Formats: sequence, structure tokens, C-alpha cells
Amino acid sequence: MKKVVRGETYDDSNVERILLYAKTIEGQTLREVLDIPEDMKPKGYAKPKTAGKQGNKGAMGDNVEKYFFDIENNNNQAPDFDVTELELKTTGLIRNKKGDIRAKERLSITNINYMTILNETFEDSHMRDKTKHVLLMAYDYRDDTDNIFDMKFKLVALWGIPEEDLPQIREDWEKVIAKIRDGKAHEISSRDTLYLEAATTGSGHGATVQQPNSSVPAKPRRWALKGSYMTNVVNELLAKKKVEKIQRDEDERDLTLEELIRSRFKDYIGLTAPEILRKLNNACSSGAKQAHATSTMALLKAAFGVDRDALVAEFEKAGLRKSTIRTLRVEKSGRIKESVSFPAFKWEEIAETPWEDSDLRKTLLSPFLFVVYRDGGDGEYRLDDVVLWTCPDDAFAEAEEVYEDTRRKVRRGVYDQFAPITGLDGTGSIFHVRPHARNGADTYPTPQGGEEMKRSFWITNHYIVNDILQKKDSR
Repeated sequence: MKKVVRGETYDDSNVERILLYAKTIEGQTLREVLDIPEDMKPKGYAKPKTAGKQGNKGAMGDNVEKYFFDIENNNNQAPDFDVTELELKTTGLIRNKKGDIRAKERLSITNINYMTILNETFEDSHMRDKTKHVLLMAYDYRDDTDNIFDMKFKLVALWGIPEEDLPQIREDWEKVIAKIRDGKAHEISSRDTLYLEAATTGSGHGATVQQPNSSVPAKPRRWALKGSYMTNVVNELLAKKKVEKIQRDEDERDLTLEELIRSRFKDYIGLTAPEILRKLNNACSSGAKQAHATSTMALLKAAFGVDRDALVAEFEKAGLRKSTIRTLRVEKSGRIKESVSFPAFKWEEIAETPWEDSDLRKTLLSPFLFVVYRDGGDGEYRLDDVVLWTCPDDAFAEAEEVYEDTRRKVRRGVYDQFAPITGLDGTGSIFHVRPHARNGADTYPTPQGGEEMKRSFWITNHYIVNDILQKKDSR
């Protein structure tokens, strides 16, 4: 069917015509292409309730549908362009301090109906249907305007979940379904999964719905692709970063990310790091050689055949980065000498930042990859295991408790009573706080105007040995 919008005609029954029309907005705002009056407010707009606070700038997707494509907003499961079965998705883009582009948030896909979803399979699920053929429209999100009509579109492209991501997406989907089937929908967490998540809807604070196989109410949720996943998608489409996918062998095409990592490392179990690097240099193509590899990340890139200067696409999608990829050295006794540290925090930032906005929370929402070397008794540390870990609920709750305890003490000017390795209650800890400085002169300014030695949060070594590394034995 042909539609007339702003005097132009486009055919909504033809994918190529839809794309050509959609691309006319690249580099422009909705206000510019539609000649929207300055005093017109978008659908979903709401003024701030208090001075100095943000209101609702409007729902970009709803406004693009209604005003740009002349599609009436609705909540049914049918595709936005029903003849072509094309889904319309919009996503905001922001920039970090370095100027790198990232997705502002996760990409919502479709609501989860706990009472009917157990009748679906992954292949015929609503989630899968809505991610096969997508018209993706990405715009620069702005804090300096209260109106989405004034946000410029940077990218319009056809997209769908690529084949190599489906094994991981399927595992993520099945993990969520398993909790629903077991009557544990109320225990679902974004930390359960890597690429796809069951995100809370944000509609009605404290709202709950019925779930099958349990009388416990659960928060309403929707399927969404994680922000880290969408950051990789938009950067790949914009060709803004040097990102390389892991080149899978034929027998690796159906492997999840963890299975793929373990597959690539199985031939190196029992070797020292120098032995692994020598073997990799002999096996890799010239473009992927890591002749001077000294870091775990460089070693991983070599094993995956990814150039040293490139980012690993699968790691970017999962939110794995240098700070969450760690090498562990397990002594002959089974102990780990050192706990695992996070970057040193700044006192003034801790005092001003609540848990929900903290760097610690953001880091723990991402997975960790531990490359484990073990001393077999000869003083040589040899590769023993590779463990992909996501923070469980009990550890996440303790991290919040330790963070807020630290924040309260910093605000009071108490710098000698932080959570010790024995824990706040003296029975042991998962997280603790201790110095992370070169010496006593290595300090940060305090809110009280003084200076205090740098400290950081640490994952306690006993927890790593007794809980994280036990994942190996339970596989």
C-alpha cells in the first residue's frame, strides 16, 4: 500500500522502498523533516514535576511510527510493517568521555506473557519473530533538549540477529524460560544472561503479575537486547570501531560464547603462558600473530584469530572488557594469594553516587572471564581452566551493602572502618575494601577537604576459590 507522508509517497509493502524513504531522515530531526511547529509536543511528553528535573521527552518509537511512517500506535504482536513483516526499532546513542558511541540503553523487543510463553519454542517465539527483520533507526540522544523531535538521526539500516549470535541468544532465552517453568519468574535477573535479557518494564513501580507454577507474584518483564549488545551492533553498522568476529570452524557454529572460549582453549590446558604464546604464534596467520603478547586479552585474541588492535565482537556484545577479564594464579595448596581488585575509587565520587549509579554496580552487571593457571607442584603455573562468571544474587546484594556502608562512612569522614576481609559481620566476605595505592602518599581528596590513601573494592580470594572456581567442578 502506498502512503503519503509530508507530501512524499512510499510503498509500505516493499522493504527497499521503506528503507529508501526511512533514509531520508539520516542527518536530520523529526522536526526538520516534518516541519513540526516549535510549540508541538511529541506523544508521551510530560513536563518535569519539579524544577531542575527532567520530564518525559516523549517515546521516539511511537512518534516515528505515527508522524514519520503514518502508522497508528498499537500494542498488538503484528509487525509494524505487516506486509513485509518488518519491525521498526529506534535506539538512542550517547557518547562516553572518550567520544565513543554507545547505545543509551537496551533495545526492547516484546512483552513476556508468563502464562503463555511456556507454549513457545525458541524458533517460533514472538521474540525470534521480532528480531529477524528489523528497520533500525538510531538517533543522537540529547540532554540539552526536553523534546525528542529535536534529536538527530544518525543511522537507518536493515538488521537482524546474525546467525553466529543465535546459539548464545537461544541459551539466554532458555535460561529465562527455565526460571519461569520452575515457578521462579520472581528471581529473574539481567545477570542471568549475556546478550538477551528479560528486563523489567518500568510500568507501575511495584507492579506484579501472576506466574505459572508458583503463587509468588513476579515483576512484569519484556525481552530486550542488552545495551552492550546494541553498542556493538550500532558501532558495526557505523563502522566506527575496528571490531572482528571470532572466525568459527564448522563444528563451532552452534556453540555459546562460553563453549566457544573453552573450545579454543582445550588444546592449551596444561601449558604455561609462554608455551601457549609460542604455540599460538606458530598456528596463527601472520595478521593475527601476537609475537609480543603479554596480557590475557592479547592471548585470547590470538586464540580467536583476532588482530591485536581489534576489539572482539562477541566480547563487546556480552560486555566483557579488560577490567572484567582476569588471570588467576592458584597455588599448589589451592589458595589464591591475592583477591581480585576493582579500580581505585575517588572519595568525592563515592560520597555523591548512590548504588544504582555506581561504577561497581555497572561492572557487576557484566560477566567476568577468569583465565585460571594452577601450580601443579613444580612451581610452574599451567593453564587449568577458563571460567565465565556472572554475579549471583547473594553476591550482588552484598556488593550493594558494602558499597552503601562505604558511602555512609565517607560522608561522615570515617576512613578507618571499611568492610574488612572478614566481612561487616565478622563471618567472612564476598567483597571488602582495602588500600589500592602505590604508597601512603598515593591519595585522593576527600569531601571533608583532606587527603586519604586510595582504596578500592575487592572480590575476596576465599570466595573466588570456594564459589567462582567451583563452577568448574559442577559443570
